[in-house]
Amino acid sequence: MKKLPSKLNKKELLKLPVRKWGTETIYDHVLVVPTGRKHDSGFMLLAIVGVIKNKAEIAAYCDDIGWNFSKIHPYDRINIDYHYNVIRTDCYYPSGILRMWASGESKWRGKLKVGRALSSTEITLVIEKI
Repeated sequence: MKKLPSKLNKKELLKLPVRKWGTETIYDHVLVVPTGRKHDSGFMLLAIVGVIKNKAEIAAYCDDIGWNFSKIHPYDRINIDYHYNVIRTDCYYPSGILRMWASGESKWRGKLKVGRALSSTEITLVIEKI
């Protein structure tokens, strides 16, 4: 991992080191960076950048992201109220880079686990007890 660039633009983010292939990592938040290149599928090749504190790496290049969210809170076995925004998204201007993170409550916080780097890469909500 390398320090997150102070200038968050596609060019700088795409210079980050690429995570070791075949691994899964839990991040504080992820950035979805359109690379401008075409995947064999005909869709845009996306770079998923994982961020922990102020360090980042390219977790995967893919053309499809699968989002996995549990309906049951693992610590008290109550249903998470999905009217409460668990996953948040914003977009850096003018680059169009999307940032996703998991909001939390007083008893838990969320992080995002990026699965193995495949054409279709899975991102899973991980709930941590505070």
